[in-house]
Amino acid sequence: MKRSALFYVHHRTGAKFAERYGWEMPFSFTSPESEKLQVREHVGLTDLSYRAKFDTKTEPPQPFCCLGRNHYLVLSESPVDPPSGATDVTSVYANLFLAGPRSKGVLEKLTSLDISDARLPNLSCAQASLAHVHAIILREDIGSIFGFHLLVSREYGESVWEAILEAGHECHLEPFGLGALDLLRN
Repeated sequence: MKRSALFYVHHRTGAKFAERYGWEMPFSFTSPESEKLQVREHVGLTDLSYRAKFDTKTEPPQPFCCLGRNHYLVLSESPVDPPSGATDVTSVYANLFLAGPRSKGVLEKLTSLDISDARLPNLSCAQASLAHVHAIILREDIGSIFGFHLLVSREYGESVWEAILEAGHECHLEPFGLGALDLLRN
């Protein structure tokens, strides 16, 4: 079973784990129902590093992030065949997901990127410094709840996780697991 760069951080904070597409990921930290409420009312942070990620130089047929001229990143919830000529970078990036009505306020403390609706609308992406680390920021709202995928190089996963928790302290940011995310999506 694969583990994210944050496995030991989650383990130390008492996460209950579940398997997701061959990865051992946090299912919950408290209860999925209370975590769902936390994200709906305030803000939460979860680890989605299991999501498939492919780097490619040709425009893929499935949804993608445009990282530059002829440079694309494909993210997928479930395992998929890589686009033709793509490189699997799933294990290269920690994929943190920040969600909730106060998520923009937390992000604004960590990056100079303009994350307004006009500059970073739903399903768009950008590259910027996040907590002094290069990051790919993809906005993916869950219905009316703001959501941001924050992809950072695996070796910076723990430090960025901790920086986000610290920045979100006054906004009542709490970690949440896949159980709450599944409830939010349904």
